[in-house]
Amino acid sequence: MKTIEELKAKCKEIDKILFEVEKEFQEIEQISQRLKEFSEKMEIIENFYFNEDWQKYREELAKQKQDNFYCLSEDGIWNLSVAYREERLKIVKQLVQEL
Repeated sequence: MKTIEELKAKCKEIDKILFEVEKEFQEIEQISQRLKEFSEKMEIIENFYFNEDWQKYREELAKQKQDNFYCLSEDGIWNLSVAYREERLKIVKQLVQEL
């Protein structure tokens, strides 16, 4: 059996970790909310890119020399969409491994 001092030391160590994790959990909850909001914005952007004819937007605006929008570039939305998909897969894999 451990001594009282060893038991107290162990409990002190666990308390320290517990308080850190409680604080970090609040941060995780905030990140979860931010991720939800981010996903909603990504849905709007991806819908514009994949479901609307953004190339016609670009053509029409280019005729008027008004096509200086990043969303009309070939790669802006595409690159972000691919990176976002890869990051979501990493998050899902991590969560599944922890189950």
